[in-house]
Amino acid sequence: MSLLLYITFGTWLVLMLLRTLTKDYEQMRPLSRWQAVGCAAFLNFTLYALFVPRSLTDWDSFAKYMIAINGLILFAMGLAMLTSPEKLRVWWRTHNETRWSIFRGGWSAMAMAGTSAAVGYGLLLWGLFTWKNALGFESRALKVGLLEFAVVLIYITRDIAFIQWCRLTRMRAPVLKGILFVGLYYVAAIVLSVVGGVYSATQGRYFYSVLTPGGSVRARSSQPSFSSGGLCWYGIQLGLIVLLEIATMARLRPAIGGASPR
Repeated sequence: MSLLLYITFGTWLVLMLLRTLTKDYEQMRPLSRWQAVGCAAFLNFTLYALFVPRSLTDWDSFAKYMIAINGLILFAMGLAMLTSPEKLRVWWRTHNETRWSIFRGGWSAMAMAGTSAAVGYGLLLWGLFTWKNALGFESRALKVGLLEFAVVLIYITRDIAFIQWCRLTRMRAPVLKGILFVGLYYVAAIVLSVVGGVYSATQGRYFYSVLTPGGSVRARSSQPSFSSGGLCWYGIQLGLIVLLEIATMARLRPAIGGASPR
């Protein structure tokens, strides 16, 4: 089994290398859309298959631990699915000519992130049912896991949409700078939470819960932070995703306008 596991991991690495060795930097994409979904599912399945209930003693901590890891996996898969400006412009010109074009072109990164999250949630249910004798099980675990997955997906989609927009700008190393800007946001969120916590522990927890996905999924609670303020903030995040999509389309329109008429 160990040999099979090493071979499988090596196969994914070889696939990524073969897809990038002969490409220019701007054209590099380690995985295709469906390959990224398959890789996310493989990583999830491996985590559940090798899980041993030692430090995690209940279903709540188990679900939060797996969702936190899935957040990292979704972010990595989102980076792997970023589309180059040239391919994005080609998709924009032809996206109305083919069915299901959202799964073939520029916007498929966001669609596939949602697909990967759905697969991850399905495997989370499998893990909860598999380890129910060791971790216990309650019916609300299904709802709590779904809500927490949705919160994490909102933040990951926003960050990937921002980095995709950065890739269409004239910045040098746009992906790297986009990642740095995202990291700066989370550092600022943590600093604000710490400063707020100096004056009030409740205020510090509130800032942390609405500004970060890790804070939105509380460490020891039966449900995520879905207060009225939290729901309003999640709505703002969805609005930011829409604005980033509009800004990305605005970056593509000049290329369309400059094209010669048919």
